[in-house]
Amino acid sequence: MSCGLLGRTRGGLVGSVLFYDFSLSSNTLKDQAKMKIIKEKTVAFVGNGDLITPDNVPDRNLENVIRTELFYVIEELYNEGKTIFLSEARSGFEMLAAEVVLEYAQSYPKVQLYAVISSEKQQVDYSYKDLLRHKRILETATGHVTLDGFPHRTDFLASEVVVYGNSEEPIMKHLLERAEKEGVEIWNMYDGIEDYFSIQSPVKQFLQEYPDAPSFKYGREGLIFRGNNQPFPVPFSDITHVERKNNRLCFTLRDGMIIMASLLSDDCYVRLPPSDFDVKSFC
Repeated sequence: MSCGLLGRTRGGLVGSVLFYDFSLSSNTLKDQAKMKIIKEKTVAFVGNGDLITPDNVPDRNLENVIRTELFYVIEELYNEGKTIFLSEARSGFEMLAAEVVLEYAQSYPKVQLYAVISSEKQQVDYSYKDLLRHKRILETATGHVTLDGFPHRTDFLASEVVVYGNSEEPIMKHLLERAEKEGVEIWNMYDGIEDYFSIQSPVKQFLQEYPDAPSFKYGREGLIFRGNNQPFPVPFSDITHVERKNNRLCFTLRDGMIIMASLLSDDCYVRLPPSDFDVKSFC
């Protein structure tokens, strides 16, 4: 099962646009523009409404899949020298991206998140849950950028933009065309998880009831367990059966291996194929 990423197009860098390095207080762009700019190290996240599937059918694990893929995206960007991340946290994708950056920064202190504030009115449309998420992001971010009265959107304050949205939709088309015109690199994660959308698996359907299982992650081709501190990906196509037994999910694989994943903790165990029935700690 591949963990690589798709959907990235490279158009070069825009000229001199702003990056702002400042303490935990909201500043206007007029004041921030006086500060040193490191645009080449900066990435912006831009969403387009809620997290969507091609057929608009609800998928309770889509957020989990995108969260996993975001870690790979951020890791690759970090390895390229990108350490500054911008998000307005207006949409589900932008909030999720901000949360993943903050989590990634716990292991990589050089990573910084700047919360972009375009208008106080943006909070009016939030659900209560999202309002709390937005508040936590603002409180935890390295700093804030205020866009009021400034002609540039957050998507072009950076050398690269990571987006999530159907490229055929008018808003996303406009963004992609504008990026190409400005020479900004675009990474559309929506295109990168097409494999997940196309999978028709009874296991995938069964797991719709378990979006919060702590003992594995959802990837675009299947599940990702951990063994010996290493990711252990298992494609949906390799899982022949899954059932719940008490507080565990039991996955039977094609080779006879059984993985028992806890619904209460990050513990999971493996039972090797019939030649070895010993149950051993796996995660």
